[in-house]
Amino acid sequence: MNSIAFMGLKGGNGATTSAHLACLGSAWSHRPAYFLHTDLREPLEAVQRPYKYIDARDQDYLINAFNKLSDSSGDHLVVIDSGGNRPKFDAWLSEAVDLVIIPTDLDPESVKLAVKHANDLSSKSDVKILVRCPLRLGKDDQRIYDRIPSEFLLGRVDVVKASRSLKDDDDETGFQTPTSKVNNLARSVYRLLVDHFNPPIKL
Repeated sequence: MNSIAFMGLKGGNGATTSAHLACLGSAWSHRPAYFLHTDLREPLEAVQRPYKYIDARDQDYLINAFNKLSDSSGDHLVVIDSGGNRPKFDAWLSEAVDLVIIPTDLDPESVKLAVKHANDLSSKSDVKILVRCPLRLGKDDQRIYDRIPSEFLLGRVDVVKASRSLKDDDDETGFQTPTSKVNNLARSVYRLLVDHFNPPIKL
């Protein structure tokens, strides 16, 4: 089992969307995935998702669910969506998981906050920053990207607006199969996780 928490110092940093993408990519790779919803927003009600979606807003329930998944056999991925701007909760959560991921868009303020958050949590956990940006960077974007210390950099993935549909719910139709672009993005996010936990052997 690998356990991951997506978090950020502010809302809108892409943590929830990235958490869904990680679970979707895992599911498409035939690896069971569990999405633990801890954000203060109401959880989704959509059904038929290819990964398990769990309402874990109650901290005691979160602990019990996390421990149960940790003790269960088999290879699976546990993803916790922490939401934004909960530094005390993030500090507590970062000690429990294998990896903390802080997504960021490629603008100066967001990158500055992501690096600060990573520094704050790095003494408690393995922390990485996931950059959401076009795969080809201009000079200005490259300069901002280079502000992220290499030891914190998980990698970068493209921005696909349709991926926001993963946060949609529909009681009648259930989960709708995403577009090819969203599925490919989910595979890219999951591939970064696989490479992190199982780095390629250098010859």
